[in-house]
Amino acid sequence: MASQPTNGDNPIFDESFEFQINLPELAMVRFVVLDDDFIGDEFIGQYTIPLECLQPGYRHVPLQSLTGEDLPHAKFRLYVRYGEERMKLGKRVIRNERGKKSK
Repeated sequence: MASQPTNGDNPIFDESFEFQINLPELAMVRFVVLDDDFIGDEFIGQYTIPLECLQPGYRHVPLQSLTGEDLPHAKFRLYVRYGEERMKLGKRVIRNERGKKSK
């Protein structure tokens, strides 16, 4: 993904991703921010979080160094939305043939 050109210190990525996850209780999401230039991609920061902890809605995500230390004033904003199937799995609701909830 690439930011819009000439965004300086506050780039806007405006990208959407959709993917299926088979075992959400084991899934981790890793965000990596790189500065793409002529020489190569320079690491800026990263953040890793268990999928189960990533709540829907707007979130400010702090960036960390390669060693996991917080980077002062380095964060990004994202919007998280889960599809209908994710919400059913998260609530662990299973309906039997008569439409009653079962555990």
